Amino acid sequence: MKKDKLTAFSFACLLGSPIFSLFSGVGSYNLIHIAGIDAWISVLISFIFGIIPFLIFLYIFNYQPTLNILEKNKYLFGKYLGTIFNLLINIFIFFIGIVQLFNISNFAISQFLAETPILWFMILFGLLIIYNVYTGIENISRVAIIFLGVIIFMTIISTAGLAPTIDTSNLKPYLENGVIPPFKAGLILSITNVTPIFILLIVQKDKISEKQNLPKYFTFFYFLSYLFAFLAIFLCLSSLGIYLCKIYQYPEYTVLKKISLFKFIERIENFIYIKWILNSFIMLSLIIYHLSFSIKKESRKLIPTISTLLLIFFSSYIFKNNILFYFIGLHYFPIVCLALFILYLIIGINIFIRKRVRLF
Repeated sequence: MKKDKLTAFSFACLLGSPIFSLFSGVGSYNLIHIAGIDAWISVLISFIFGIIPFLIFLYIFNYQPTLNILEKNKYLFGKYLGTIFNLLINIFIFFIGIVQLFNISNFAISQFLAETPILWFMILFGLLIIYNVYTGIENISRVAIIFLGVIIFMTIISTAGLAPTIDTSNLKPYLENGVIPPFKAGLILSITNVTPIFILLIVQKDKISEKQNLPKYFTFFYFLSYLFAFLAIFLCLSSLGIYLCKIYQYPEYTVLKKISLFKFIERIENFIYIKWILNSFIMLSLIIYHLSFSIKKESRKLIPTISTLLLIFFSSYIFKNNILFYFIGLHYFPIVCLALFILYLIIGINIFIRKRVRLF
């Protein structure tokens, strides 16, 4: 992998991919089946809860800027305990990669390539990820910037196209089952969608130019990612209604079929929803990049390929069907993300204690 040097904007641009790529499929499914008609409220609640892991991410990122997260853990906890922390972090991140690879592959096969075995798509997608990772984090961030423009453009088209179909009566009654379901769904969404941004801690802060601009860029992309998520769930519920949202496997994609631009341009949902594939491509590239830096430099050249092949194997082996996938996504995926968050919370507490001890 090439020597990397990043700008603050290009690095911060990577923040949105984990948040939004995990929202489609697993995230929206969990929201709709936990919060029901109040799923759009859950996104707003998640935005507030998500500030906690977001601030912890910034706190850890700013500590010891010459070290990446793996090196920081050994510095904070010692060689052996730090290695255990790194191993657990990589296992949890690997599991997130398994879930997301099946998530996007299942979508692509079910909507675009119905007669194609899902394994073939995983292999093709994996080859692109391997190439992207070998070019380095700088190239990954440049690709993310290009994708960002495309994603924003597609989001504007989808929002404008669906505006005439919005029926706010589909959002009533508000808080039909009380505050607990949307509160619970919002908490789960903040854990499953914001926690994966910790993957970016594999990059040392000192590698980034214009560091003083990082906080505002990070904040901007955090807001932007949640804006995309809110628009997606709001348009689904207000256009389709809660019952159809529960029936369709991908309601965010289905609702796009209603778009008709200028009364003669139709069936553009396939073009618009490529934005999810683009986000997933960047996120999975970041996961493989993170795993690659967990290995000693002399053994690192083959790791992106090996890690990707393992992702493909476990993703195709574990998830035998959609029912099993969504069951794991609803009941076990949040637990894994919560465990990952707790590890980073412990790291943040350790840093806080060390700073306090030095003050006295």
